[in-house]
Amino acid sequence: MAKKDKTKLTKTTKEERLKAKAETQVPKRKDAFYLICGLVALAVSAFTFFSLFSYVFSWAEDQSVFYNKDMFDTSVEVQNNGGKLGLMWANFLITRLFGLGAFIVPFFFLGVGLYCLKLKQIKLGRFFILSLLGCIVVSLVFSFAFSFTRVDDWFGGGAGGSYGYFVIKWLKNLIGPLGAGSIVLILLVVWMILVNGRIIAGFYNWVDRITAPKPKKAAEEETVQEEDAVLEQVNSAKKNLPIAYFYVGR
Repeated sequence: MAKKDKTKLTKTTKEERLKAKAETQVPKRKDAFYLICGLVALAVSAFTFFSLFSYVFSWAEDQSVFYNKDMFDTSVEVQNNGGKLGLMWANFLITRLFGLGAFIVPFFFLGVGLYCLKLKQIKLGRFFILSLLGCIVVSLVFSFAFSFTRVDDWFGGGAGGSYGYFVIKWLKNLIGPLGAGSIVLILLVVWMILVNGRIIAGFYNWVDRITAPKPKKAAEEETVQEEDAVLEQVNSAKKNLPIAYFYVGR
């Protein structure tokens, strides 16, 4: 009987050890996966930001590279700080898509990195939708604003990129500049409210401050101060009058 009990104990202990190992190995694999994803996302965020920032100043000088057959040859140099890959990535985001609205993209990868590293709690689905909407709305805003200037072809596709350029052009043709501007303004306000709902409360507080009637005490104090100021002006004017004025008056 004692031997049977020992075999049961050894079996149970082995099973428990295997279960314990399985439970401890799964979180470790997940943690390693999240760690790698977080580091990659942070690296992509930094790479994207510096590539976009450099593209703003060097895009005109690097345009000839796209027409060079030996683009990837080591003898061909580019001005972009992200190299040739950064140039292509920035050209795709800024010129072909969202223009200056593409600067939201590195912040999206930054949020993903912080989430994977468990440094900040973020709802990735909502964060992705808000980031995408932000790129689109900012693209429309810059395209509409720069459409009235001479630099509407900035970056080759406009300050809002090719996407914003064609959408604004279509809206202006459909409902005119005033209607297009109104739609862009509404979209911008809606996006800002979705990002931070406190904007609504701040707006209504500002309206209340403007439309709120002044209290009676404050109004009375203001009238008294105005009367005192008028009396001081009259007294100072009398003091400054010449003495001959009083003799002539008599």
